[in-house]
Amino acid sequence: MAVEKTLDKEIQSYLPKLNTEQKMALLGFLRRMTSVDEDSWNERTFTREMNRRLKELKSGEIAGVTLKMLEDGARQAYRSKKKK
Repeated sequence: MAVEKTLDKEIQSYLPKLNTEQKMALLGFLRRMTSVDEDSWNERTFTREMNRRLKELKSGEIAGVTLKMLEDGARQAYRSKKKK
């Protein structure tokens, strides 16, 4: 707890030194940091979802895409767009 209070005081000591533009940038950064924590999956949910998807691939329920297929499709799309 003492470490947190020290960190809070140190952070607060910097705030008066910032101009408005810097404060806006800091606020945006802090908002993004906190929203990522709220929206991110916890490890158990993430692991469950990845296991479900892997099971679908292994069972053949969905068709996977190889790196070669992805590369070939990207090249083909690039070439056809380049010709236009």
